[in-house]
Amino acid sequence: MSGSVILPIQAILQYANPLLTPPWPDLLVDVDTRMIEAAYEDQLLERVDGTRFAAPLSNRDYPDGRNHAGRVAWLAINGWGEPISIEASDIERGHWPITDGNHRLAAAIILGEKEIKAEIGGFETDVIRHFGEYVARQIFDADAEMCL
Repeated sequence: MSGSVILPIQAILQYANPLLTPPWPDLLVDVDTRMIEAAYEDQLLERVDGTRFAAPLSNRDYPDGRNHAGRVAWLAINGWGEPISIEASDIERGHWPITDGNHRLAAAIILGEKEIKAEIGGFETDVIRHFGEYVARQIFDADAEMCL
């Protein structure tokens, strides 16, 4: 997989939406949109120290949905530079396709973003089927150029 592409968020949401179906298993407290909005407001108004959510969650923080909400809120406030990672072939297998970046995708949705930077892996036919020829050409033509 080469560099990232700009992908319409709507193209991802037809397969995975971390706000409707949180992908974080075994939560002791479920995360939902209201919880994220409350965490966003708490951090904006400095009622909580949002910097604790600046780094990805630790194993200790992981089971509590409130920590996921805090992480999404922190990203919505502060932004991110890393692309999300999608495995297009996982869609065919019925697996959750976002392999890295569910918090970033959730933050982008909360912000009403229309596009997000993504790295997409998988077979060319799967990328074409799910995200279109234009996206596949950006990925696979760039890969071919790197091999020259």
